Amino acid sequence: MSNASNDETIQQRCERILQAQAARQRAREEEIARQEAEFAAEMERIEVEEKAAREAEEKRKAEEQRVAEEKRRAEEKRIAKEQRMEEQQRQEEEKRVAEEKKKLEVEKKKLRQKRSTAYTRLVEENKKEKERAAKELERRQKSISKPPQPDVQVLVPTTSPRRKTFKSKAIISDESDDEVVEQPREVMPRGAKRKRTIKMIAKGGDNLDPDVEKGDNTSLPPDPSQPHSACSRCVMIGRPSDCRPQSTRRPTQACELDEDDVYEGPAVRVGERRRVEGTEVAEQLARIAEQNQDLVKLLRQSLVVQEQMLGIMVRAEKRGMEAMEESEKGEDEDEDGEGEEDEEEIENEEEKRAKIREGKKRAE
Repeated sequence: MSNASNDETIQQRCERILQAQAARQRAREEEIARQEAEFAAEMERIEVEEKAAREAEEKRKAEEQRVAEEKRRAEEKRIAKEQRMEEQQRQEEEKRVAEEKKKLEVEKKKLRQKRSTAYTRLVEENKKEKERAAKELERRQKSISKPPQPDVQVLVPTTSPRRKTFKSKAIISDESDDEVVEQPREVMPRGAKRKRTIKMIAKGGDNLDPDVEKGDNTSLPPDPSQPHSACSRCVMIGRPSDCRPQSTRRPTQACELDEDDVYEGPAVRVGERRRVEGTEVAEQLARIAEQNQDLVKLLRQSLVVQEQMLGIMVRAEKRGMEAMEESEKGEDEDEDGEGEEDEEEIENEEEKRAKIREGKKRAE
């Protein structure tokens, strides 16, 4: 019995051991399967990520290529547009240069037509100006040669001529040419003016003293504004004792007085002003003649300068046209052969424009 129970116990133990081994084997297999599943999932995830990365990279490269292509096309369009604009500008520049050349030719013809008449017209104007100035000078000299009349009262009859009664008009004052002074009423008989003048010359003063000669209003009251008398036969005003003309009608020579003895009265100022005006007119005529000569010289110089400027502008335009023609010939030769680069064409265009601008500046 004991042996049988032992065998049964050993068998049970063996079964339990086998069961435990089987359980461990299943657990290992499950773990291996789980790990394999995880590995497969990881590999699948990695593949998906790699695929997504590849697709993203391909998309990025395609986008970059598309952007680069668009930039290239835009640059080509811009270059083509700039070339068209430059060609249009060049054509417009050529057209404008041709129009300016025509205008210059017309202006040159007009200048040639005007040049023949400008000098003659200027000479005629100068001649007229000289004649007018000569007439003015002659008139002023005539006015200077006439002896100035003294400031005397202009007497007009108030009632009838029989009564010999006169009323004085207003005379011009010594202080101003515009100020009018009303003189008192005077009563002078016939010949009183001449007697008064003779007595003043003999006396050497201004108005007669009432105490020297008494009569019915034969003398005027003294005028404090005129300390010396006026000589009607002399071109100056001074002391009558120093005035000794040869004739009673017209003096042969002027009073030769010292500057200290000369009375600066209105007649002196008038005569001096007339002499100064005559001198000023002569000086003005001389200045006008000099200015006319300078104007003639300036006109001739301006005509010469205008002709030179026209020649310079024409030559500059010719050089610009020749340069453009040479550049066009060079472009045609380049198109027949190997085409030049865009940068070289742009530089050539800039050089042509610089030459044209330089020619214009030089012409200006």
